[in-house]
Amino acid sequence: MLENNMSRDELIEFLEVWLKNNYKGKKLLHFVESCMYESALVFTRGNQVYAAKIMGVARGTLRSKLIDYFGTTKVGSPWAPKPILQIKQVHNDV
Repeated sequence: MLENNMSRDELIEFLEVWLKNNYKGKKLLHFVESCMYESALVFTRGNQVYAAKIMGVARGTLRSKLIDYFGTTKVGSPWAPKPILQIKQVHNDV
């Protein structure tokens, strides 16, 4: 069972709906992973060490992902630019 009582099936349904409504060359993993990193940082109030532990990655990996996704490492912190959901566009076609 996922947090907030969202089941695996509900998450899959959400992702299917997202793909139907939003897929126009956007990468699903890019969308989901950027949301996960942002959520972890908002939850930890910008504490990158704690957020990295939650995500199961090294702090350096977290910082690299933040730069890739948001163009900054100041996500989820009190001084983060608003809105922080502006996801940097990925230009490589995989």
